[in-house]
Amino acid sequence: LYPAEPLPEAAIHKLRQLTVLSVVDAHASDRGRSVPYDVLMAAMRGSFATVRQLEAFLVNECMYAGLVTGQLDQERRCLDVASCVHRDLAPDGKTLASLEERLARWLKKTQGVFNALATNEVQLKTAQTQAASHAARQASAVQQARNAARSLASSGVDDYEGVATCLAQARDSVVRSAAEAACRSTAPDKG
Repeated sequence: LYPAEPLPEAAIHKLRQLTVLSVVDAHASDRGRSVPYDVLMAAMRGSFATVRQLEAFLVNECMYAGLVTGQLDQERRCLDVASCVHRDLAPDGKTLASLEERLARWLKKTQGVFNALATNEVQLKTAQTQAASHAARQASAVQQARNAARSLASSGVDDYEGVATCLAQARDSVVRSAAEAACRSTAPDKG
């Protein structure tokens, strides 16, 4: 009825890409992960005169565009497909249900990772607080030992046994605070 007008080049380009997606999706899922060049050339119906032109189109217009990932096998004359964008959803609704299921699994995994990271963050902050508290107690014990040593020295006591006793008390205080910190950090989390 109406004279057929030639399609613009952009439309032809898009149709070629969609044809590749249809062929790859159908052929790769039915017969493994490889699509022979002959199948692609037949589907293109004369769009490419040579295999080299087909390979250039696959690389430049399909792979670089992110529509198909894979490798060209020139020896076997085929496209080894790793993944491809699906042209559209199947009308039976199974594809959409499958997609929803995969997204739900991904969401669950992502939430699990997020929860694990949040737990690790809380544990890290607790450990940092305990380490700072331990360091403060240790510094206090060392300062007490220094004060005791100065006190004995200023009082003129030449009693080395008294100095040794003060140092032992300071050491015991540091060991006790370290043991308490270790017990707190290894205790099971009750939260």
